[in-house]
Amino acid sequence: MTESESPDFVAHSETARIGAEPEAYDLDEWSEEIAARLAEEEGIELTDEHLAILRFVREQYQAQGPMPAREMIAMLVEEYAPQGGKKYLYRLFPKGPVCQASKLAGLPVPPDAIDKSFGSVM
Repeated sequence: MTESESPDFVAHSETARIGAEPEAYDLDEWSEEIAARLAEEEGIELTDEHLAILRFVREQYQAQGPMPAREMIAMLVEEYAPQGGKKYLYRLFPKGPVCQASKLAGLPVPPDAIDKSFGSVM
């Protein structure tokens, strides 16, 4: 994809960096169209359920600022307990609701959201 095809998406795709400084993000650049493209890359077909969570995560970020992954998952589980809590969230975001919801919402992924003890050393 070239920059001329979708400049917002290309510029915004950098927002998926893990542990990036929160001030590096322009929350106004985000749109549901950008979220849909990012979701497609993640193998997710974005639904109204996903979008409701993305809007909620963005509202919380704007109100409270960045938060550790454990606080974010606790907040999400509490908010979406009637729908099934953690099971519901992982059904929608199978690679992790904190990482994927943050990425798709155009927010910095909390640095403690990924367990670096898994995988191989490069």
